[in-house]
Amino acid sequence: MYVGEFSALLASIIWAIGATFFAIAVKDIGHYKLNFIRLNLAFLLILITEIFANGTIFPHSATTKNIIWLSISGVLGLSIVRYLCH
Repeated sequence: MYVGEFSALLASIIWAIGATFFAIAVKDIGHYKLNFIRLNLAFLLILITEIFANGTIFPHSATTKNIIWLSISGVLGLSIVRYLCH
């Protein structure tokens, strides 16, 4: 009956919990290390998902252009985080 409202409330609770854990972890290990760990973990989980979904670690639908833009985005993102955190 109130599926949308419940979903919005649950999403806001999950975001608040995630932000709290992120703030605690930043105090313990720092911004750069935390983002490096988080991005590598995300990459590993994406690879595992791709293996289960398509049976390969490389997506068949990805073009060279897609891979280049994704790589540029990752390098720029890590560079900006490293620059801003030091």
